[in-house]
Amino acid sequence: MSVCLRCDWRGDATPAATCPRCGEPLFRAEPPRTRPAAADASPAGAVAGRPVPVADGSPADPAARRTVPPPERSDRSRVRPRRTRVAAAVLPLALVAAVIVVGTAATSGPADPTPDEGAEGTPSVSMAPFLPPLTGSIVYSRRSPSADRVQLWIWDLERGDVIAGSVLPRPLEIVGASVAGRGRVGVTWRRGDGVLQAAVVDPSDVEAEPELIVEGDLVAWSARGSRVTAATLTRGAPCPQRVTIDAVRLQPDVRLVEAPSELRTCGDVLGLETDGAVSYFTYRSGRRLHVAYPGVRRPTIVLRDHELLSASWAGDMIVRPIGRRREGALAYFNRKTTDPSAAPVAFNADATFAFGGVLAWAPNSFEALVLGVSSGRPSPTPGIYALDTLPTDGIDPPRWVMEASGPTSATFTRDGVAIVATGGDVFAVHDGGVSPMALPVGAPLLDGRIAWIP
Repeated sequence: MSVCLRCDWRGDATPAATCPRCGEPLFRAEPPRTRPAAADASPAGAVAGRPVPVADGSPADPAARRTVPPPERSDRSRVRPRRTRVAAAVLPLALVAAVIVVGTAATSGPADPTPDEGAEGTPSVSMAPFLPPLTGSIVYSRRSPSADRVQLWIWDLERGDVIAGSVLPRPLEIVGASVAGRGRVGVTWRRGDGVLQAAVVDPSDVEAEPELIVEGDLVAWSARGSRVTAATLTRGAPCPQRVTIDAVRLQPDVRLVEAPSELRTCGDVLGLETDGAVSYFTYRSGRRLHVAYPGVRRPTIVLRDHELLSASWAGDMIVRPIGRRREGALAYFNRKTTDPSAAPVAFNADATFAFGGVLAWAPNSFEALVLGVSSGRPSPTPGIYALDTLPTDGIDPPRWVMEASGPTSATFTRDGVAIVATGGDVFAVHDGGVSPMALPVGAPLLDGRIAWIP
């Protein structure tokens, strides 16, 4: 049996590697496996009742949805020496057993630790029991409200050291762009006249100058850094407005410049986004907002009465209805489906959720980390939440991850571990929990933008 996890196509085994309907990679079911009876048969680092992580982040591995039953708690209160008449003979054995029990508890800890409870009885931070080995490096900048140029820093997660990198204009965004060359990052900054510029740079080369790719009034990078788009707006008096959208696909040592899209419209183009192939934007026509992409000389609307908030490399969108009774509620949408009348799928939150921006998309696009405030979790500061963007198994409400204690940025490693920097502290989010990470001694504070590179 072959299954497509993107459009839910199913069919008999076929030699083709991609789905005949949507072109995404196919998953072929393996024969059923039996679980070993041994107590240590669970994968290392598995959390009770939570999905087991996939080593390569592949969304097609059925192990990604497999759960492990919670281990039994060790109850030392039940381990008591039996009362016999030959106490002198039994006492040495009881002492040895007690030493073994205490030593085991001291080294392994409780089998199922109970997290701290928040105001609503929900864990404020779910501490993960095991942090897998991290590969690659974190490229980051420092906050600098006044300096025109800043230095990038490279934190090698395997060696555990931080080195100085390139100097460039203060970045508004940093994304991993290794598709353009190993270790490259894409950066966006604002020029003195307000124009946004996007470039690629090798952060490890202190003398390197950023290679300018596109510029415009709006700039957007794809989640994987493989495509960058810019929109230049030229207003008429008072109408029409001319919109020029330029897009470039990045490949190793190659820049594929796409033909510009020239649009004429009396509306406004807002909120530019891009996936791996198409540019999307929020299009304002009168008092209404729609999600659109560049058509033939005018915007083509794909979703009416919605604002586009973010898009993944696979075309998954986080949108918000505008001008309806549920105005402000977040929803999931993807136009790349066989259903011509596909509708947004609301995140099933009983509480209202104030959206504060997308921090990062998971490498498989099935989850996004966002900032927000939920009425179901009163807090004086915004929190970091995870949004489920895999609707085939049901959309979940925003899931609380941790509090955002200051300037916050995030990125994902290739293995699906999220690295979050908030208020100068760094955390790894994995297996449903959070693990603190310590910067190497003497390293500059991580309080700016971050990106992961291999």
